[in-house]
Amino acid sequence: MPRDVDKETVEKAFKTVMRMMEKRLKRKGRGPYLFTHQIDGIIDEEFNLELKSAMHKNDLKEFRSELIDIAVAAIFGIASIDAGAVST
Repeated sequence: MPRDVDKETVEKAFKTVMRMMEKRLKRKGRGPYLFTHQIDGIIDEEFNLELKSAMHKNDLKEFRSELIDIAVAAIFGIASIDAGAVST
């Protein structure tokens, strides 16, 4: 098992997340998240329901996909906060 993740692999993962972000923006638009609890709810659902389900099924492909969904939600949450759209 590799002890390090090389730079190229990290960059590939980041590009994958950004491709999925573009798909999310095309599908749902650029309307920001408006509340911290909205961001929390989306990430919580992805983590507690979908990611854990994939883990319990031992489905690494689905687990990876759910990690990407969490990353997209987190990045869009950060962007919504930085755009000044989010209230507590």
